[in-house]
Amino acid sequence: MKSMPREFCLSVLCSSLIAVGLPATAADETAMKALPTVQVTGQAKKLANSGKASQGYRVTNANVGPLGNKKVLDLPYSVQSVSSDFIKNQQVDSTPDLLKYTPSAQVEYRGGGEIGRPQTRGFQADLLQNTRIDGYSVGAHFPQPVELYERQDVLYGLAGAFYGPSNAAGIFNSVLKRPTDTPVRRVSQSYEGSSQYVSRGDFGGRAGDNDKYGYRLNVMHGDGERYVENSNLRRELVGLAVDSKVSDKTLIEANVSHYVYDQTGYPGSFGLSTTATSLPSAADAKKAGYGQSFATSEVTNDIYGARVTHQLNDDWKISGGLQEQDVLRSIHGASNKNFGSDGSFTVTTSESYTKQELLSNQLYLNGKAKTGQFKHDLVIGTNGYRNPSYQAKNSAVAASTCKGSIDNPCFISNEPAWNGYGSFDKTGDTTYQTLIFGDTMAINDRWSVMGVASNGWINVNSSSASSNSDNGGAAQTVNYAPSYTTALIYKPRKNMTTYINYADSVQPGGTAPTTANNANATLDPYHTKQIEAGYKANVANMEFTTAAFRIERPLAYTGSDNIYREQGQQVNHGLEFYSRGRATENTTVMGGMTWLDPKLKDTLLASTDDKQVIGVPKWQANMLTEYDLPQVNGLTLTGNLHYTGKRAANNTNTAWADGYTTADIGTRFTKKIGNNKTLTWRLGVNNVTDKQYWASLMPGNTEGNTVAASSAYLGEPRTFKTSLQLDF
Repeated sequence: MKSMPREFCLSVLCSSLIAVGLPATAADETAMKALPTVQVTGQAKKLANSGKASQGYRVTNANVGPLGNKKVLDLPYSVQSVSSDFIKNQQVDSTPDLLKYTPSAQVEYRGGGEIGRPQTRGFQADLLQNTRIDGYSVGAHFPQPVELYERQDVLYGLAGAFYGPSNAAGIFNSVLKRPTDTPVRRVSQSYEGSSQYVSRGDFGGRAGDNDKYGYRLNVMHGDGERYVENSNLRRELVGLAVDSKVSDKTLIEANVSHYVYDQTGYPGSFGLSTTATSLPSAADAKKAGYGQSFATSEVTNDIYGARVTHQLNDDWKISGGLQEQDVLRSIHGASNKNFGSDGSFTVTTSESYTKQELLSNQLYLNGKAKTGQFKHDLVIGTNGYRNPSYQAKNSAVAASTCKGSIDNPCFISNEPAWNGYGSFDKTGDTTYQTLIFGDTMAINDRWSVMGVASNGWINVNSSSASSNSDNGGAAQTVNYAPSYTTALIYKPRKNMTTYINYADSVQPGGTAPTTANNANATLDPYHTKQIEAGYKANVANMEFTTAAFRIERPLAYTGSDNIYREQGQQVNHGLEFYSRGRATENTTVMGGMTWLDPKLKDTLLASTDDKQVIGVPKWQANMLTEYDLPQVNGLTLTGNLHYTGKRAANNTNTAWADGYTTADIGTRFTKKIGNNKTLTWRLGVNNVTDKQYWASLMPGNTEGNTVAASSAYLGEPRTFKTSLQLDF
């Protein structure tokens, strides 16, 4: 796709300014309180922590699927949120950059960070179940625009009881920006790297009789070279969210967005040879030749959603909706294969084309009841998706190669003649649906217990691409895939919570390789188990969270009899600590650390048994500090330190990626202009020491039954970012 001309971007911004000239006043507070799924930003007697910089970026509530909008302090799980204020102030524009501030999470790159898979506690997300927008499933392997998010809530650990069969990677739920009571009028222009310019606009408010209608429009256009010569990143976004207060008890919401992500010339992956005994030190990512100028990853991501919330009475409400995600992804890749201990590699080109149509649903009934002295917070509901699969008809282009090394990279002179998208054949259809029932029972003011159980239904039909028929291939139907979680909660004080939880969560069964005696057989879902104990406290203007956990995930592979079956385990146990808030009147801190011991147990090979999982560090930490200078009103200094420990680069643990520390510094200055205008200037330098490091390692095998290595990805070099924002 061709880049939008800057004139078009400016015309969109100007048109938006005209459109938002509609009148907007404060909404009826009583109606909004009756509908807790709507974020209220109007004035109240006491403003809840909503992630504002003035509140130390603290977020009081998080959305936990069928449980709804809950106080983080009261949840018997480790949950962290990153707010839109934080995203703006740290000039975050990608998912990997966003997750580095939550030290139990990271992104496992797959062809790049933006098409990688997020993970918590050392477990990678699956394609669809662990990553969500407003609770609906979305593809983890597609880039998402952070400009659309009010915040991102990350639930660590197992979540099958809430969403059905899923990996043990936690839940990454992005909450969309919605119409607000107070009008939003915001435009900004930023500059990054070599010549990357990004224009943004965010407009919202209410209109009509009694502020019946609400709107929120976000637009963005970015284009230009980044840190490598002849590289380019183009991002384009239009997102609109609207709502209508049909009555004081019924709210209808809808949203639509169109996002284009097109990157060219970035460094490719380095596929470590299985015979390599070491991983060479990371190179300078700015050096041309580690990627090819014609290597691209282009994604078009369209999302359509609608939801209805109806307050039945003071205690009960029902909500439900649908969301569709349509994606086209084209990858013209150039990977550095057979990366040896001496730093040599062979560049190999490839192409792939992906089409996704994902229709997600949810329907929840939430309410409160009382039996004797016990109070119940109840939910019954369902969520799921339908996901047809497609295969591009065009065959892959013949590979072009060249040989180079980390000291002397090579260039392919002629771009391959790519086949292009062509047409797609339907190769199958997958349906997940989950029924959930949960009860949080308050025994008294201090003690409560939670129990949530779900059952998943899985239906998979696969067909050959040539027949284009749902009946031409293998099928799997699972009618019993139960998950549950239980928790005991004790509050020694109102501002403190201690808990212990146990979870048993189903994970989709693997499929036997074509070389196995039971080739293409799909295993029944297998169970991942977790036990976790934690403590949370809100003290003054700070919050503190600590948790200890152990998670066991079954492994599946072919044994000596060449039968693919469940055998062995991945066992991760660890400790987490996190704090956030206003440490003093002028100082904000946000950060923590994680210790993790991720091991493969009872694998097929003695050389991989009891070895550390590829790409997962034992230690990871991040600490952000902001200081408001009292001598200069509106001036804030920021600093961030991030540490990732050494990571195994193969599952025999003979090759390792060094640990690394990066430092970011920045400042911002906010100035009121007139009665209703605010100007904010931000300047930041990420990786200020220009540290060279391996940002991520993608395992070639996660089961430990073969001597697999990893694909390593270079971290970004020193990057300058600056922006000017006007609120009016």
